[in-house]
Amino acid sequence: MHDEFDSKFLEKIFLEVCEGFSTTKIKEKTCYIKHPSIQELNVVNSYYDHYFDKVVKMGIPKEKDLMKTLEENGVWSKEDEDKIKKQEIELKGLRKTLGNLFTEREKEPIEKRIKELKKEYEDHAKKRSSVVTNSAEEYADKKSNEKFLFHCLYEDKELKNKKFHEDEFEEIDSIELMNLYKEYNSHAEKFSEKNLKQLSISSIFKSVFNLYSKDVTNFFKKHPLDLSFYQINLLNYGKLFVTIFENNKIPENIMDNAEKILKHVDEEKGKKNKAEKISQKANESDGFSYARAKTSEMEKMGVEKSGGKDIHSIAEDNGGELSMEDFMKIHKK
Repeated sequence: MHDEFDSKFLEKIFLEVCEGFSTTKIKEKTCYIKHPSIQELNVVNSYYDHYFDKVVKMGIPKEKDLMKTLEENGVWSKEDEDKIKKQEIELKGLRKTLGNLFTEREKEPIEKRIKELKKEYEDHAKKRSSVVTNSAEEYADKKSNEKFLFHCLYEDKELKNKKFHEDEFEEIDSIELMNLYKEYNSHAEKFSEKNLKQLSISSIFKSVFNLYSKDVTNFFKKHPLDLSFYQINLLNYGKLFVTIFENNKIPENIMDNAEKILKHVDEEKGKKNKAEKISQKANESDGFSYARAKTSEMEKMGVEKSGGKDIHSIAEDNGGELSMEDFMKIHKK
């Protein structure tokens, strides 16, 4: 297993997920970072609406009005905005297409295009963020995120007493606030999707999870609406991998890597779907060939061909060449 997934690391994040908070130091004093839940999401949404309405009344432009001004001044056009949306749509489509392919010859150009397009999109989005500034939405985002941080910091592990008084938090300067964000983010990174997926197939989690049947509602001894998002995601991944292991044969060499397991399952599903389509076409006519693959090669891909020969075999039977007449005979109409 990769070093980042050693057992001690997974044990640590599992215990923190169970407790619902992470521990850190702020100005040499212990501080408890509450893991976000629906409660914190509601806080962000309510504060966002509050600050948005407030600054709009003060005359701060909404993003759509700001965009209109930028277009009139030739700074950012509708075409620029449409380009970002088109790039997002294309990236989404390419990634979906990639998931349905299973030969390296098919994947290579798609992967190359995704890499190129992602760079183009990131550069274009960066340019947008540099010019589309000081909107009501941007201000509301900033202030609601600050309130989110305020509501996640506690001075006790029971999570009853906030680390800062509200007035005190409002007085924090930008440098200290930036350091608080850095501290919060450094702990939040531990609970990435990648790490929670890996935790869900670890022995420390499965040893407890396997004690439950399909109903894991009471796993963390909380009402579902009180669960942190990390707890919810971990339970969902746990259920997902139970289903995967029950219905799929996973190669032994990837059994300890969650992302490789998911990739393998997606690839096998893609192969099965593609093979079914190819099999149907192959059985409709002799001479059907997929990506220059012979019958034996198609069989390795899971293609079943009950009748006829592949085009390569037919050519061999004809001395290595096929005339137009031969092709007309091959394809049944």
